[in-house]
Amino acid sequence: MDDAVFEMKYDLILIRYGELSLKSPYVRKQFESTLIRNISQAFERRGLTCRIIKEWGRIYLFTDEIKQGTTILQHIFGITSISPSIQTTAEMQQISDSAVSVAKQTIRENDRFALRVTRTGNHPFTSQEVAIRVGDDIRKNTDAAVDLTHPTVEIGIDIRNKNAFLFTKRIPGSGGLPLGTQGKVIVLVENSWSLLAGWYLMRRGCTPIMAIIDDTQKEKIFSFLKEWNAPSNLLNLSQSNHLNEEISKNVLDQGCDAVVSGLTFADSSFDVIEKSTNLKNNIPVPTLYPLLAMTKDFINQKSQEVGLLV
Repeated sequence: MDDAVFEMKYDLILIRYGELSLKSPYVRKQFESTLIRNISQAFERRGLTCRIIKEWGRIYLFTDEIKQGTTILQHIFGITSISPSIQTTAEMQQISDSAVSVAKQTIRENDRFALRVTRTGNHPFTSQEVAIRVGDDIRKNTDAAVDLTHPTVEIGIDIRNKNAFLFTKRIPGSGGLPLGTQGKVIVLVENSWSLLAGWYLMRRGCTPIMAIIDDTQKEKIFSFLKEWNAPSNLLNLSQSNHLNEEISKNVLDQGCDAVVSGLTFADSSFDVIEKSTNLKNNIPVPTLYPLLAMTKDFINQKSQEVGLLV
């Protein structure tokens, strides 16, 4: 992440979530509560304090550790993007003063800028009027040119009821659904690719129980679960002589909805059809293969993105 993003003094981190907004009001409320709980627990585990305020479609997180907090939030499922932000009131003059201050800190010689204004609530101005007024004030104070198509600097202004939030970056989140909003799955961990298979189900909100098939993966599992703010639910099946029976027993005992395997046609060392048939015939819940049709290059690329290959 570009350290220049954190050169300004920010008031909070603005958190956006996308897929949750498609749910019914009741389900959405549950998912939002789970997401907020996951955020709070992730900060608490690292000894960081934070204060969280939720509004419709937005979560505002106040913390003294903006840079570290941003990194944590990128690894919490359900968040689509985040922006370290400056807060001001939803008054035209206050918005303009804050925007000019941000522009002076971020716009360099020969930069071209654009304003991206969004607005929710009742105000005596439109989003376009804000963009025109504030853009003109920035131009006068910095001599920078406006370029709405290919700007080198973008300043976001999110006006929501009585407050306005200004930011210069939308940092992508992991997306998906909050961890714990769906059922439990047992992930059969034989290698790093198995953990990637588990990651795809975690991104859909499933709580993983990591079944260790290969003892050498134990340290990597702990590191992976910590990075992605998941509970350390482990089953050590590396010494089992009756693997399918052990998996079946734990599926029933833990109330799991599926078993997840990293089997893929990209790995010639696996007899995929034989192994998948064996699981299907002996496990009382569906077995899922998120990586089955992926290429080796794509799997390795994605593994690196989620921190499994360094």
